[in-house]
Amino acid sequence: MFVQNVSETTLENAMKTLGDSGGAMPRDSGVYSINQVHNLNSQGLWGVNYPANDLTTQKTLANGFVKTGRLTLNGNFAGYYDLAYWNGNLTIDDDNELGAFFDNFFFTGNEDTHSALVYINGDLNIHYPCIIKPAVRKLFTCFYIAGAFTHNGLISMTDRGANHSGTGNSHGYTAPIAIPINGTVTIPATGGAGGARVNRNASSGSSYNAGGTATYGAGGGGSGHNHQSGSQCGSTWAGAGADATCFSGGGSGCGTMNHSTQTNTVSAENDAQPNGGAGGKPHLTNYLYGASGGSGNPGGMILGVTGTGFGNNTAGVRQPSNGGFMEQNSIDPYKGVGTERGPGRYYDAGNGTAGVFIAMCTGDYTGSHGRIESRGKNHGNYHEIGGNGAGGARGGSGGGGIGMIFGGTSTRTGPTPVVDGGITGNNYGGGAGGAGTGAKYAL
Repeated sequence: MFVQNVSETTLENAMKTLGDSGGAMPRDSGVYSINQVHNLNSQGLWGVNYPANDLTTQKTLANGFVKTGRLTLNGNFAGYYDLAYWNGNLTIDDDNELGAFFDNFFFTGNEDTHSALVYINGDLNIHYPCIIKPAVRKLFTCFYIAGAFTHNGLISMTDRGANHSGTGNSHGYTAPIAIPINGTVTIPATGGAGGARVNRNASSGSSYNAGGTATYGAGGGGSGHNHQSGSQCGSTWAGAGADATCFSGGGSGCGTMNHSTQTNTVSAENDAQPNGGAGGKPHLTNYLYGASGGSGNPGGMILGVTGTGFGNNTAGVRQPSNGGFMEQNSIDPYKGVGTERGPGRYYDAGNGTAGVFIAMCTGDYTGSHGRIESRGKNHGNYHEIGGNGAGGARGGSGGGGIGMIFGGTSTRTGPTPVVDGGITGNNYGGGAGGAGTGAKYAL
């Protein structure tokens, strides 16, 4: 793999620069050990020029990455990139056979600090049921198609927003910047605002704040749910959602549920962390039922109450949400089966934020039943089993991501990206995530 630092005024110009030089890279470019050279020679794969659309032969190659380096847009560092290059028309039409191959071809395992850039030097045709989604979080994903783009499969950046905070399990800090796409559209460095912290003081009822939106930006995360069971309660707080950035939808804050005269104070750990970081942690003490942290990278823990709960939710102990103690009710097939709530199919916990996908094609953009998405995480909910069966206070929902398609002609009838924020829901749901930006533009 060759290293090439790229500095251009727009992302479109950067993709053209990389594409113009990508096709010139020899098949045997890179650094190989003597054993690798011997093995490739013995297989007849060294120094061979393959037909660009010969998938049977191409599948024997490890990946399509020919370049990596620093990316600078309009004078601002935009992180590192990994470029995959395909020379010729490309049709992906059998997910069972080729899905894993193209996951490896398009994406590296570099998480949080690298964008995924893909240059198709020809037409791109994606058929159902093929799915294109990086296995790890990316600063953003961009496809440049030097031809027509027909999309009838699924491209997803849901849960693939970068944790570019430099904290937690992030691999490094990348400052958010304005990303100029084509001289007309610019993704702002800061997207929709996060829902503010929620305070209730001696007031029975519930409160929460939704995340905001921004032109060309991702959506902010919602605050957690703040519930007081009576007017005798003291001052309580639910955590704030985080602002969205150019690389991630906003994470969400923790929920809280109190009764009698109890109070709690709020600190930064109860809020979603900035720049795609962790979801808000629940308070150290909860006075009624269990409580959930917010969504983020990673999700923000749960807090048990009485009894053992689902799993080992010891009363008063905050535990990671990674073990699957949060759920998205909309996809829970067991809810209400056998018991009031059923065992629950606890799905992906509160982990993940919405990411950024950009496609540019010089020809038509078409497709009748494809889908492109980068959706905000629905609110997490902790079901406390040891008490009287009520659900605890939920964290907020994550903001929606960015899905932008730039077509070079007047025919842009392909699917519009879906970039909604997570929902408010019911049963003490937190604030909704703000919607992101999903649209089609002229190139």
